[in-house]
Amino acid sequence: MGKIITVAGHKGGIGKSTVLCSLCVCAIRKGKTACFLETDSQGSIKDFIEERKTNERLSEIPYFECYTDIPAMARKLAARFDYVFVDTPGMKSPAFVKALSCADILFTFIEPGAGIEINTLGRLVFDIKTAQAGVNPSMKAWIVLNKCSTNPSDSEASELRRQLNDDPDWLPVPRQRIYMRTAHKKAYNSGMGVHEYDDKRGNKARGEIELLLKETDVM
Repeated sequence: MGKIITVAGHKGGIGKSTVLCSLCVCAIRKGKTACFLETDSQGSIKDFIEERKTNERLSEIPYFECYTDIPAMARKLAARFDYVFVDTPGMKSPAFVKALSCADILFTFIEPGAGIEINTLGRLVFDIKTAQAGVNPSMKAWIVLNKCSTNPSDSEASELRRQLNDDPDWLPVPRQRIYMRTAHKKAYNSGMGVHEYDDKRGNKARGEIELLLKETDVM
């Protein structure tokens, strides 16, 4: 049985779909079978797939949609693929609750310095912990620091990680973070993962994705 990897958030704009696409592409580049399961009617992954189809050099990634019996669909796909990458609505919704019930690993994201997001994140973490205490006790969940400054003197990300990890009411925060690099945005907008996008700068974004997958035991 494959792993069901889900990204979630109670607000839009946190970059979950962008990261999810690169996670999926990375898995495929590592020789794994993987697919997308879209449960968000906004269709961010669908847009990515449509853009991807315009570039004949890019391989096809299996794409599925489900807005009703999400757990059954996710498990059905997990029987066929090594990884099922699930995108959820950027709000609390029935689809979000259903996706929580079947996720093996869940990522949510926060941008350091976006203080108001802490309140939204707190409500999301409560829902995740409720699922872990009830319908899905085996789910592993992480808060990933996203859109972090590349300025070495900027300590906001490190301070936020320490603050969250020191308080057991939050979810664990991995050491690996995702930085505010143009490669992440441009790759997504081109229907690519960062492993397929050449930014002519060594593409440090690739290493971020790989290390996140390793640290969180996805791969």
